[in-house]
Amino acid sequence: DVPANESLGIVARECAQNAAERRAREEELSAPTQSRHDTQFAGIVSAMRLYGLVRSGADVRASDKPLYVEFGAGRGYLSHFLSDAYGDVDLALVERRAYRHKAERSLRRRTGFIERLTIDIKDLNLNAVDAVA
Repeated sequence: DVPANESLGIVARECAQNAAERRAREEELSAPTQSRHDTQFAGIVSAMRLYGLVRSGADVRASDKPLYVEFGAGRGYLSHFLSDAYGDVDLALVERRAYRHKAERSLRRRTGFIERLTIDIKDLNLNAVDAVA
């Protein structure tokens, strides 16, 4: 087992490196850079890993692949960051209203399952989502 502080440092370095790579790709694709949020995203993804909520690669059998649901997803940049850090992840983005989906278009080219649900959270029934059922 890796101590929590060391694990957090490893994830933060990985996320920072992935964020730099993402910014370079976004500049190529003319997608907006959300660098002011990268620190927040790194902290969230680091906490997810620290608490065992993120698994990837050899850690996951196809039948046990988790679906990450981002509530209040907005343009989907947190999911984009998670995909940068862990590659092929399955995502459901939940938002009350439609946004311009620049980050989502990029996600569709390089991640597993992705579904955008435009619905108020109070009306959401996750059991009705195909990827959850």
